[in-house]
Amino acid sequence: MKTKILMSVLAIGLAIALIGGATMAWFTDRVEMEPAVFTAGTVEIDVDGPFDGESDELQAFEANNVNPGDNYKVKWVIENAGTKQAEIRVNLEKEWYIDEENYAVSGARIERLKEEYEVLSIEDLEALLVADETPIISFDEEWALYKDVEGTWLYYIAGPVDAGNNVDLLLDVYFDPAETDNKYMGAKFKLGGFVDAIQASNGAPESEWDPAWSAVKEEEPPVE
Repeated sequence: MKTKILMSVLAIGLAIALIGGATMAWFTDRVEMEPAVFTAGTVEIDVDGPFDGESDELQAFEANNVNPGDNYKVKWVIENAGTKQAEIRVNLEKEWYIDEENYAVSGARIERLKEEYEVLSIEDLEALLVADETPIISFDEEWALYKDVEGTWLYYIAGPVDAGNNVDLLLDVYFDPAETDNKYMGAKFKLGGFVDAIQASNGAPESEWDPAWSAVKEEEPPVE
């Protein structure tokens, strides 16, 4: 009796195994999904200039034989050459320097510099030329000034700048006669710097440029 029961169990198990191992035929299909493609935008800027800001044409800027009391306008054209809206800022670099090769100075003037300013060398003279005091540089209301440990910044607050559009940085440079005295005679003043751009979306300017960005956008930028 026990043998018959055991044989029946084995037979049932074998039948189940055969059914489980059998290959079944089903109707099926598969088709590829068209992929969603994400193309990253670009932030890219070009800068042309400097140009003569007094001219209606884009003429190269040139200022020779500058005198105390003179006023010049100089312009750079900043293009958003990328594909995204961007916010823009400019770091202004200002420097007075002596071009020793072309620096003409008479013996009498050397003596006067020594007497008035205790200047004994070109290096001594350059140390007295202060770019933050002269000339006076002003700009239009589309830009806001902010100073920090990294220098003097101008933030474009009329943005964001659309892709393909240009922004003019027009600076008025005034050589104040109250500050531009004899020690500046024959020296050269260099005004330049660099331009930063950042995507305008998703809080990027606040993330990277604060506290300056929030301050200038509130139209009350602190000067530190």
